[in-house]
Amino acid sequence: MAESGRRLPDDVCEYYIYPPLPMTFDDEVIERQLEQYMDLYLAHVSEWLVDYIWQHQPFNLQVVTGLGHLKGSTNFGDNVEDEWFIVWLLHQITKQFPEIVAKIHDNDGEFMLIEAANELPKWLQPETAENRIYIYRGKVHIIPVPQNPSDAAMFPIFTPSIEEAVKCLSDYPDNTLATPGIQHAISSRINGYPGKAKESIHRANCFIPAVALAVLKENPNLVAAAVQAFFYRTPDDLKACRSFAYFRSGSRVMGQVRMTRCQYAQLLQQRFQPDSRSGFTMPSQSSNEFKAKDLGMKLAHGFEMMCAQCVGRPGVSSQSRPPTARWQRYLRALQDKGYFKGQLEGSKLYRELYDKAAKYYQEMLASQEGSWPEPSQQLMNLISTVQYDVEVMRREEKNLPREDDDSWINVTVDSLDDILSKRMSTISTCSATADQYDEMASNMKSFIDKRSSHEGAEFPDQEEGDIKFGAGGFIHAMQKMFEFEDPSNSDSDMSEYGSDDDNDLDAMINAASGKKRRPKSKDPAQMQKYMEQMDRELAKTEVGKSFEREASSSRPAAPPRKKNKAKGSAPVADTEDFDDIDQIDDDFRPVNVDANLVKNMLESQNSQQGNAGPASNILRSMARNKENQGPRK
Repeated sequence: MAESGRRLPDDVCEYYIYPPLPMTFDDEVIERQLEQYMDLYLAHVSEWLVDYIWQHQPFNLQVVTGLGHLKGSTNFGDNVEDEWFIVWLLHQITKQFPEIVAKIHDNDGEFMLIEAANELPKWLQPETAENRIYIYRGKVHIIPVPQNPSDAAMFPIFTPSIEEAVKCLSDYPDNTLATPGIQHAISSRINGYPGKAKESIHRANCFIPAVALAVLKENPNLVAAAVQAFFYRTPDDLKACRSFAYFRSGSRVMGQVRMTRCQYAQLLQQRFQPDSRSGFTMPSQSSNEFKAKDLGMKLAHGFEMMCAQCVGRPGVSSQSRPPTARWQRYLRALQDKGYFKGQLEGSKLYRELYDKAAKYYQEMLASQEGSWPEPSQQLMNLISTVQYDVEVMRREEKNLPREDDDSWINVTVDSLDDILSKRMSTISTCSATADQYDEMASNMKSFIDKRSSHEGAEFPDQEEGDIKFGAGGFIHAMQKMFEFEDPSNSDSDMSEYGSDDDNDLDAMINAASGKKRRPKSKDPAQMQKYMEQMDRELAKTEVGKSFEREASSSRPAAPPRKKNKAKGSAPVADTEDFDDIDQIDDDFRPVNVDANLVKNMLESQNSQQGNAGPASNILRSMARNKENQGPRK
């Protein structure tokens, strides 16, 4: 795109809509066509925008005649949900008008792909993603980099132009459609809209100056500018709040104010003590009136600072009306969309919806022409024109609706776990974590049991070369050196020791001469008993306590111990009556080999801090061999 080399400011997203245009070089014809398209698109989403409170700047579209598209830019500030709401809006527009292509990015680039980072192909990097990510027909499309000659005939090898990208999407929609994993990750992020947009609005009762309440009833979106002015105040801004000129404390009334949850949290969580000369006196924090007075006081400070910033600036008239032809076209599109909900023309609800749509459209046109005043100037204009009655407002205090519950602002451990679990459930690779750990342990066992050669260790399923080490006799001899002889086959431990040396020597001689000798039979039960005795002795040491062990419920309960029935003697466990040592030590739990293997492997990998090391090399080799072998039968 033409703007690809320009870095956007923080917290700003830009979006583009590329509609089909007539083949002409007449800019006036293209401009009229783009204006018609813009009116249709805005009418389609107006029902979700007229009551939405933006953190800083609203969704907007402008005609770009030279490049032949529509462009918008929104500063979403501290509320990233505004950015994802725009993503959802673009999905809805491209779904309703399947012939158009949309695109969005911010200072992080293609931020939608961050949600699907675990599903992206390896070739898709920030430097290769330019002009390849789009929203088309309500889905995410990615123009791939050609991997073979047949792909080169369809997709551009180098960074495509906008014209090439749009044509590619139109010609090959099935080939550019993103994978189901990417679609699911992004759709999970925007699921819930437009209901989610309504849920983000919080209604709070505030003890606020009457003029401020009247201004907010006339233009609810000014609450965003007031919150921003207060939240990002400077010492110079506070000078205007030593003695209030516009929003004095003497005319305060109780009223309900609509704002986003982000704005409510910004006001509520920031501690602020007003100047003693301001006239705002605050009760103790334990008082039931504290929250309403605290919120009203902070909003009053924000409005007063806005007025101070506007003093001395030339005002801009906000009474301009939209062009009749375009307004009538926009109005017909609203009626076709069902915006008026079947209300009769002239009814009260119809007039309310009509006024909201007219105001929104007027602001949109004024912002395109650069004639719409700043929020501070809008505030000054409303202060001089708004009509209100303080006594009527005070009588209405008794009939105020109940404010919304703000328990959502306090995140408990359980609610945090729920949020994280829902968040991680969208990542497909995290859904099989337990299976991956089991597979890690299984692969490591296979690696330990795998035969090795003079060239080094071999991973499971690794292709073997032509050279094989076939010293079977040598292997038997080495096994015999590390195994216990059956006690029943020898008279004493010393004779067994000497016999082992002789047998080992004979085995090695036979191995060298190519003769095979069958090793003597061993008693696995005896070997197992020795190992269990060693485990019990080591379990009481500090090293033994560091191992992960089997759950206690996995072992059967030991039978009751026998007692010495001799009179006057203490009860003693008769160990000779038990063949299994488990019956002596009921508290012993065997080591969980798999759990310790996975634990140590993960700790080793974490200690590498992203660098190469033994743990990452082993895991990477296992994964590569699995990919080369394909699924096991």
